[in-house]
Amino acid sequence: MSDEQETSYLKHLGIEETFQRLINVFQLRWGVFLSISCLAVLVSTLLTLMMTVPLLMAVSQDQGDDDAIDDVVVHDTSAISWIVYGLTWLSYFIIVAVSDGSIIYVVSGLYAGVTPQVYNAISAGLSKVVYLLGTSLILTGASAVCGLFIFFVMPPQAWIPMMILFLILLMFVAVITYHVYPSIMVEDSGILGSFRRSWELSEGHRGYIFCCILLFSFAKLVV
Repeated sequence: MSDEQETSYLKHLGIEETFQRLINVFQLRWGVFLSISCLAVLVSTLLTLMMTVPLLMAVSQDQGDDDAIDDVVVHDTSAISWIVYGLTWLSYFIIVAVSDGSIIYVVSGLYAGVTPQVYNAISAGLSKVVYLLGTSLILTGASAVCGLFIFFVMPPQAWIPMMILFLILLMFVAVITYHVYPSIMVEDSGILGSFRRSWELSEGHRGYIFCCILLFSFAKLVV
């Protein structure tokens, strides 16, 4: 990449230019992006089938036998089943973290003038999985604790205003943590360092980041 191209690539972008850049980057390496996304969906689907198919088969074989169905339900709520569900959800988090990290690695490679391949991108995501997963679990856990606090501690009459406050807080957290994964993949930041770095990078651009997140989310719903 020439100096002139690099300067153009690293300039400040408006909302419209950001979407145009997204399209351009996708066109450059659409095969790599689609391969990573398809692999993530495939593995997630296999995990879902592994979790649900045995239960569905047991229910279908014993259909009409209330006692047998009750046994299946009891078995499904056993400690082992809860462990399986927990491991499955953990696997989902790992898959999403590695997939997102791999895509960020590909994009950063394009800006650096190199051509990352699928294997290299996934390897890079796997090498950072502890940090990616750690930040994801921290954010998800904090959100879950806040939600449980609202519904199990606060009185029912306070649920609506607390939920509105919670949604506003979630939007703010989404903005200030927008650069957590990129700081891990590009700058080798740790878990706490990535949060601090994301806060620094978002300063002065939080309105712009919020609009991008809102528009991207709307586009995903439409597509």
